[in-house]
Amino acid sequence: MEKAKKVFTRLGFEDVVIPKEVFDHMDFKLVGYQPNSFLVGYEDEDGVECFEDGTYINPGNILNKP
Repeated sequence: MEKAKKVFTRLGFEDVVIPKEVFDHMDFKLVGYQPNSFLVGYEDEDGVECFEDGTYINPGNILNKP
């Protein structure tokens, strides 16, 4: 099964997309200070949704990548 080369983490408040490696090393307490912040999910560099390990949730979506 194809996996994303680089996984990004989507956080909720104002949408912010950062490399997963940055998120993994962030002090999540800093994000928690933002009102109504939450983890939305993961995506690749093209915005295609995937799981934390990079496996695509809907493999058919990778056929339509830009």
